[in-house]
Amino acid sequence: MVNQMLANREMLKVHTPKSARLIADGFLVAVLVIWWYAAKGLPAYVLPGPVDVMSNLLRFGYDPEMLWHLGSTGARVLGAVLISTFLGTAFAVLPLWWPWASEIVENRIQPFVNAIPSIGWAIIGVIWFDVSNFAVMFVQVAILVPFCLVNVTVGIRQLDLEIIEMGRSFTRTNSIIFFKLVLPLLMPFIASSLRMALGMAWKLSLVSELFGASSGLGFVMLNAQESGNIALVIATCCTVVIAYVASDRLIMTPITEYFSGRSRKGRIIPVNQ
Repeated sequence: MVNQMLANREMLKVHTPKSARLIADGFLVAVLVIWWYAAKGLPAYVLPGPVDVMSNLLRFGYDPEMLWHLGSTGARVLGAVLISTFLGTAFAVLPLWWPWASEIVENRIQPFVNAIPSIGWAIIGVIWFDVSNFAVMFVQVAILVPFCLVNVTVGIRQLDLEIIEMGRSFTRTNSIIFFKLVLPLLMPFIASSLRMALGMAWKLSLVSELFGASSGLGFVMLNAQESGNIALVIATCCTVVIAYVASDRLIMTPITEYFSGRSRKGRIIPVNQ
């Protein structure tokens, strides 16, 4: 659960001994040394050294072309996360107003969409929409929607129906009940869905852009692989990791902590990520 995970994270920050941190840092240094030593005996197109990878990684911070590709991927990730969270929430709340929709959403739409593998969606997206930004976002949204749907559905099952019934005693307008009662109660789960979708979207971006994009980090990786620039391939993967960690720490962690704090006050516990 999100509240428990955040509490455990804070406890680890406080109680983690310095010796454990030194061991972790030493392990990282050892990996870099082993990598550097192993790369000396292999050609660059098989295993480039850490220096070559770092030089390519830094290009994403100053090279206009690389910045353009990074920005293209970031924009697609943001759009896919917002759209998939909106669609997942919309499908999840349908049974609140139309109970007969529960069978369609949970036992028809969700299993079908969730069963198609990621590579299948990538191929379908290219066939249907050719190489385009829409094809890339279609692939990401199609894969992310089921996860957001499950998360918000769990939130709906934990809603306090007595509060909703109390709201109906004041008004019979469904839109007012939804925006004043249901949506605030679901916000911790929606925030959790956003965070989960963001992490998955960065991972999916490479796969989707390999097949259906003329820009982005996946496109950079494909060109690097064709030209034998393995250092750039590894640097692109590292860029995705850095971008995910930065967006999670700077954007999603504050949002999740804000709604988790509100949920503790209201005794709402969102589903585990």
